[in-house]
Amino acid sequence: GCKSGWILSLYFQSEYSFHHISKINEIEKFKISSSDLILIDIPIGIPSSKRKRNLETKLRKKYPNQSSSLFNVSTLESLKANSYQEASKINASITGKKLSLQSYYIGEKIVEVENYNTKKSGYKLLESHPELCLQELNSSNINFASKKSSIGREQRLKLIQRIDAKLYTTFLKEIKNKKLPFYKVAKDDYIDAMILNISAQFIAKNKTQIIADDEINNLNQKVKIQMHLPQIDDAFLKKFNNN
Repeated sequence: GCKSGWILSLYFQSEYSFHHISKINEIEKFKISSSDLILIDIPIGIPSSKRKRNLETKLRKKYPNQSSSLFNVSTLESLKANSYQEASKINASITGKKLSLQSYYIGEKIVEVENYNTKKSGYKLLESHPELCLQELNSSNINFASKKSSIGREQRLKLIQRIDAKLYTTFLKEIKNKKLPFYKVAKDDYIDAMILNISAQFIAKNKTQIIADDEINNLNQKVKIQMHLPQIDDAFLKKFNNN
């Protein structure tokens, strides 16, 4: 997700491409089969007064150095508020926790994806998290700076280059040919999209970790609360260490 919509990093018939769309349902205009894997960096499974969401608590315990990027998700009731102050107050009354501004501002996108995922037709979107994926892919244990900094972006691009040189090269060509709308999309959003692209290819081969919310929170729910992350193996480590 980005301020102007969504950025897509696609892998189709052994070729990479990047696209910008305004609404998530526009993904249906691309050549993607219904069986293809689509990871998205947005919370899926909205909590409410009737349904809790404890996934972030679980993830903070597993990835303590990523706590700042794992913010509490707005409840269904707070998403209907007219202001941040009102939304935070409603959320606190239901969960005991106030909302961060970041969580509040992505509220519309959370609803957009939730509505899309509950359609009878359309692609299945799976929740993921670029920074958690990055930590799993980071077999060199690099201490990454913030992705908002130039150093942090360069560190991530170097890792992407080592893992998938073709994806990295495609990204550079798109920049050179001025095909990427940087006036609409920040550079770190493209980096996040590439990390999810790489992760999706692992998950498509069943090299995956699925971290699910408490069973009671997913019981009889159409939309499950669960995080999808790559699971690296010895073959990846050997190839990575040789690059």
